[in-house]
Amino acid sequence: VIAYELAIVEGKGNPSLILIALCLYLVGMFFLSPFYVYGPCAMANELVKTGQTKVSTVFEARKNYLKILGTLFLKGLYTLGWTLLLIVPGMIKSFSYSMTYFIIRENPEMGSDEAIEKSMKMMDGHKGELFVMLLLYGLLSLVVYFIFMVLLFVFACINQVLVVIPVILMLLSIVV
Repeated sequence: VIAYELAIVEGKGNPSLILIALCLYLVGMFFLSPFYVYGPCAMANELVKTGQTKVSTVFEARKNYLKILGTLFLKGLYTLGWTLLLIVPGMIKSFSYSMTYFIIRENPEMGSDEAIEKSMKMMDGHKGELFVMLLLYGLLSLVVYFIFMVLLFVFACINQVLVVIPVILMLLSIVV
C-alpha cells in the first residue's frame, strides 16, 4: 500500500514506480500468503482438538511452507479454470476445495493434489451448507455494520443537540 501510494501520489503515475510497487506487492503476497491462509486453519483445528490455541500456531506454515505455497497455487489455478467457464462453477469448486488446509495439517505427508481431491470428496453434499453458513455470516456482518452506523448517527445527532442547547438557552436569556 505504501509503495502504491508513493507510485501514484509522489510519482504522479510514473510507470517505473508503479512497476516497483507491483513487484513489492507480489513478493509480499508470495512470502505471507501461506501464513494468513494456513494459519487460521491451523488455529481453528487446534482449538477444536485441544480447546485452546496459541498465536505461534499461525507460524506452523513455515514447516510445510513450499507445500502450502504449492497448494495455494494449485487451488487458485483450479478455481481460476472453473471461474473462466462461469462464475458459479468457480464458486462451487472453491467450496469444494475449502477443507484442503485442514487436511494438510492433519496429514502433512499428503501431497497437494491428494489433499485437494480429499477435500472435494469431503465436501461432496456439504457445499450448500457451507454456502448458507457463509451467506448468514455475511448477512450478520451487514446487520452489525448497519447497527453500528445507526448508533453512530444517533450519537452524532445527540452531540449536535448537546452543543446547540447552551446556545438556545443563551439566546432565550437575552430575549427574556
